[in-house]
This record gives sequence, structure tokens and C-alpha cells, in this order.
Amino acid sequence: MSDTIETLAGLVDDNPLDGLFRVKASAFTDQAVLALEQERIFKRTWLYAAHESEVEKPNAFVSRRVGGMSLLITRGEDGNIHALINACSHRGALVCRNDAGCTRTFKCSYHGWSFDTQGHLIGVPGEDAYDGSRFERKTMGLKRVAQVASYRGVIFINATADAEPLVDFLAGASEMLDLVADQAPQGLEILPGSHRYIIRANWKLVAENAIDSYHFRILHRRYLSFMRSKGAEVGAHAGGFTPRGWSFGNGHGGDEHQNLAALGRFPGRWGPLFPESLKPAIEANRVELEQLYGAERAYRISQVNRSMRLFPNFYILDNSNTGIRTFHPISVDQVEVNEWMLAAKGESAELREERLRTHSGLPGPAGFVSPDDVDTLESCQRGLSHQAFDWIDCSRGMMRAEPLPTDELQLRGFYRHWHPLLTEGQVHYPADAT
Repeated sequence: MSDTIETLAGLVDDNPLDGLFRVKASAFTDQAVLALEQERIFKRTWLYAAHESEVEKPNAFVSRRVGGMSLLITRGEDGNIHALINACSHRGALVCRNDAGCTRTFKCSYHGWSFDTQGHLIGVPGEDAYDGSRFERKTMGLKRVAQVASYRGVIFINATADAEPLVDFLAGASEMLDLVADQAPQGLEILPGSHRYIIRANWKLVAENAIDSYHFRILHRRYLSFMRSKGAEVGAHAGGFTPRGWSFGNGHGGDEHQNLAALGRFPGRWGPLFPESLKPAIEANRVELEQLYGAERAYRISQVNRSMRLFPNFYILDNSNTGIRTFHPISVDQVEVNEWMLAAKGESAELREERLRTHSGLPGPAGFVSPDDVDTLESCQRGLSHQAFDWIDCSRGMMRAEPLPTDELQLRGFYRHWHPLLTEGQVHYPADAT
């Protein structure tokens, strides 16, 4: 594919009057498109990096690969969060090979240069050899990512210095982040360990998946059958709540429903997934939420399931459990997925153990859901690679005034943000397009 505006503009076919929205199959298979995405999206967009609970204490750090960069997200002794490039300023070698920890010093194993958790160069073996030269220790610290900021404990980075402020980037999605963060009166924290795997599919297929509720009842019917066997009232909605899909602006999307809420939600709804002994603690949390936020908002926080994808590659899945997920393209047909669990600070050991058990049965590596999704996304990639396949269709619910979670407004919102970025503003879409 040539990088011409005509070619790039033709990757999306958006006809709201006819109720037609399509994306070219080549957008998922062409290496040239991925190269433009890396340059024009991943290097210019706010990306999830870590959660503040992972770096709460001074000198705590986590290692992450974000937007093609090896990063150290640290809490410096100054109390601030720093996003540092994990590369020695002398020869570029990694200065840290651990996933997480707490240290005062990162030290390069090649020549022994050392840096503090704020990125300052603090030690150079044989530094007197530079006497009389232009060497200046203060200019040789670890390189920094241009911007780092957090919202409700979620840390984002941006490689562009003049990018819009994080709160503007989040747009309407900040309300959903608030609902997630408010479920735990003492705050949320990341549980130790992560689930990491590779899917042989284009990253945009993964971006669609978790907020594509259309597939859930069909692809995951084994899971639904199992839940019905446990007494769950699958698909029931209560409390006057209306399920719906959301396009929050800036490519963010999500949905809210109660399809599986009857299974139980740790923030405040006991269900047949959980042991009877957990009823008092879960009920107490619901009562506390009502005291803090009122009955209506507490109901939405504790009784409603939601999925949210922040553009381009970050998910929050807030159902019985609350998980967060990132996915980074490795190649045009491979993506690395990393997933962590969030839990309420201060909860009992029994609740914590039950969270882990529940996670393993749904999105976890041996769960009902993720293996089905991975297999199907890989089959989509094989289909899209066939020359006879020209378009994918995202028109579902396009003529509906109030989008349902099973409609595809959330997907159209993604591509209506992705396309102008890919074409560097040569293509525009109306803000209120459905």
C-alpha cells in the first residue's frame, strides 16, 4: 500500500444516511498501515503505563514496554511519578531487568553507570577520565518520556510534549473511570502477577473484542450455560437500568449492562458465584457506597457491569471482577496482551482469594472466555488475509437512536478517531455520528 491520502482515505467507508460503515480488510493486513499507526498513533497518543498502587512508596518501580519503548515507571524520592527510558545514557544498555521492585539505584551492567529513581546520573566509574572534556553528569540522566500524568490512580504516558492534557484526551470516558474507581471506598490496587499472552491477529481486532457485546451470547455460550447451571439469571435487568453502548469521544468506547450482574459483583452484589460466607462483607460495601454516593449512583457502581476501551489499546473490564488489559502490536498480525486484576484495598483474605478464583474461571488463562476469544480473533485474521475478503462491517445499530450494548457504535467511534489520526487530519467525521 502506498502512503497516499487517496489510499488512506479509502480505508473507511462511512455512510450514515445509508446505515453503512465498513473498514477495508487491508487495514488489518498491510505492514505499511501498521508502520503509520506506530508513528502517527502510538507515538502521539496517551497510553496506559501502570497503576499508582504499583509505585506507592518512594523508589518503587515497574518495568513496562509501552508504545515500543522500554520504560521504568518510578516513584522518586521526591514523591513524584516518573516515566524513564530504560536505557543507559552511555551505550543504551538496560539499566533494569526486573519487572518490579523497590531500589534507590538502577545500575548498568556494562560499565557500571548508575541512576536514581528520578533518572539522575549519580555514579560513573572512573569519572575523572572525563576531566577537561565536555562531559556533564547533569545532562546524562536517563531519558524521559515527554509527558506522564494520572487520573484516578491510572498512569498514562505520552511521547509528544505538546499533546493535549490527559483529562481532555479522556473526554467522556472519565465518568466511566470514576465509576470504577469509586467501587472501593479505600481505593483500588493491582494484585501481584499478570496474565501475558500473544494473539496472532491485528491489534485492532483485539481493540474491538471486549466491547463487542454482540458476540458474547454466541461465542461464549458454554460460559453462559455454566452460569445458568449455577442459578444465574442471565440477561435480566433490574432497578430501572437501561443497557446501552457508548462512544465517549476521542475513540473511547464502552457498554453497560446487567447480563451477568446476577452472578455477583464484589463491589456490592452477592451472587451464586460467591460463597455464602462473603454475603455480609459484600453487602456492607454496598451500604457504604450508598452512604458515600447516594442510592442511584451506588446502584450503578455496584450492580451494573461495564466494559470500557480507552483509545487505542487499554481496557477496563468491570464485571464480577475488575481487570485491566493492554495490547501492543508486535507485527501486523501479532499482538501482545497483558492483563492485571484490580481489587479493593483493605478487603479480607477470603474476599481476595475469591477474586482470584473467580478471575481464573472467566478471563484467566484457563477460563471460559479468553481461549474462545483468542481462537476466534486468530481465525478472523486468517479470513481477512484472504484476497477475496474486502471489507469488515461495523454497521450494526447504526440507524438506532439509542444504541444497545450489542450494537457497534463503540467500534465506529474507534475508527472515526483512528482514521483522522492515520491520515494526519485529512479525513474528518462529525462528532455526533452514531
